[in-house]
Amino acid sequence: MDRRGFLGFAAGSALDDGLAGAERISPPAGGRATRSTTEYLANNAVFNVLDFGARRDGSDDGPAIRRALDAATAANGALIFPSGTYSYADSPNFARDDLEILGQGRVTLRHTGRGVGFLVDGWVRRPGRKVWNMRIENLCLEGNAETSVGFFFRSVHHGRFTRLRVIGGAPTGEGFRTEFFIANYCESWGVTANERVVGTLPGTGIALTSLAAPRESYSTVDCTLVNCIVEGCADVGLHLDRAQNNMIRGGTLEDLQTGTGLVVGEAASGNVVDGVFLESNRLHVDCRGPQNQFIALSAMKGLCRFHGRADFTRMIGGRFANLSIEEGVRDVKLLGIAVQRIADRGTRTQRLGCHDTAADRPIPDHDGAIRANRWQAATLAVPWANAGGDATPAGFMRDGDGSLRLRGRLTRAPGTAIKGALPLVIFTLPEGYRPAYRHRLPVLSRGRLGVLEVEVSGKVVLVQGAPEDLSLDGIVIMEEPPA
Repeated sequence: MDRRGFLGFAAGSALDDGLAGAERISPPAGGRATRSTTEYLANNAVFNVLDFGARRDGSDDGPAIRRALDAATAANGALIFPSGTYSYADSPNFARDDLEILGQGRVTLRHTGRGVGFLVDGWVRRPGRKVWNMRIENLCLEGNAETSVGFFFRSVHHGRFTRLRVIGGAPTGEGFRTEFFIANYCESWGVTANERVVGTLPGTGIALTSLAAPRESYSTVDCTLVNCIVEGCADVGLHLDRAQNNMIRGGTLEDLQTGTGLVVGEAASGNVVDGVFLESNRLHVDCRGPQNQFIALSAMKGLCRFHGRADFTRMIGGRFANLSIEEGVRDVKLLGIAVQRIADRGTRTQRLGCHDTAADRPIPDHDGAIRANRWQAATLAVPWANAGGDATPAGFMRDGDGSLRLRGRLTRAPGTAIKGALPLVIFTLPEGYRPAYRHRLPVLSRGRLGVLEVEVSGKVVLVQGAPEDLSLDGIVIMEEPPA
């Protein structure tokens, strides 16, 4: 019997008529009859869970699924779930080399127990090794309040996993979790409140990470995730925890009103996030990992934050509402982005072809180099503003002999209020311009002497005086630049 014939038989086709009058022997546990179980296993590459006793009536289908899985494994075949809802308390471990698991129509796997809803664990099956070349397609996992992970992939390599969805889980759980997950293709993974949700969604949509200590180097590497959608989770949409050199292409991370759309941890590097749409999140991007690229992101109405070890980040194209590059971050490149507001306190940030959408004007290009004898514009803190007109704007410069110079005529920005008493931070010097020692200097404030401090952290602070008509012109700190 060929595969097409078997599929017809599994659906209850006219092939049953051809068995009339013959001895009919049921597969294990009373599934639908064939001439013999031996014939079933020998002549078919596709194994239907209904033929092994699955009922789809709310009773426990776990034993039937295990029997069908064992038969498919023995024959190097495919495991088929026809349309319907299958209930079980404990997930079988589906990890098998070359196994295909396919859902036909709308297939829901209802997890009624605790822990993992759908387990693919090559490490437990063969410790120290992995499973290869699996394919899983078109399944929906309905978890419950005690489902810690919807789909869990561990020690799985070179597989294809597409059209998988999670519609329920523990509020502190994860929809998808990968560990030691290498060179896999994943498409249309979904954890979304726009579908029927049972109970609550998992707190985290998708987490790409590694095995537990001491095997943290066994991480998620060289995988491709295409058009994945996470909407409405409480904590994190996509978490690149211990993940290297992965491609995230397209998809949506939105409606995390109390959470973060994309989190990139310190151990995540070399990843490319391309064409992802972020909206209505408390925080769009929180990146602490180095050497990641972000291409053509749409991240309006929210903050994208780069801090910690987010050195050598590349942002190419895309639209941002609020972009923050924090102190200590080095060698970021911004190429052709459009941004409403940018706070850049990093070191050697390069800008090329960027656009200020709030003012509808180009952002001046900058190659990131620290040069002597060239004024750099200061990013003023609230409530400060440049006085305008022919007054010098706030800035700083290193002389060729290492001296630090400040300049600028400042006032309070219109419509701003002063919160709290002095001291008030005016701006922060980036690395390379910070003094080796703290300096306390006289400054003119409203025509009277005030006191300015320049700290080793780079903060330029008004200690005494008024935040109106403040002049930094002529301030020189003579010392060697810090090593």
